[in-house]
Amino acid sequence: MMKTGQTRHICFDIGETQFPIRPKMALICQIEDEICGLPQLLQKLRGGEWTLCDLVTLVHIILAEEGASYDYYELGDHILAAGSSVYHEKVTAFIALCLGESFRKE
Repeated sequence: MMKTGQTRHICFDIGETQFPIRPKMALICQIEDEICGLPQLLQKLRGGEWTLCDLVTLVHIILAEEGASYDYYELGDHILAAGSSVYHEKVTAFIALCLGESFRKE
């Protein structure tokens, strides 16, 4: 099912801490319950139809699934300071990773 040598995670850096984020069904369900279906979300991210709140919410959900507890607004301030494009690229890559090969590059 999984090819050898294939990257199966995306690393999120928050300050000095790195989080290797892997696709998990519980995480996917939570994202789809709180935001929207992954194909629609990927389309929004790639099409520029996302909001900063969407991005912060998505990162917040992903980090919470990894057991990291961050205040939503402090996380948003961190994303703003780091540059939202950094996190936009990472969450876009993560959603594409969850959806599989056919969604990797468009």
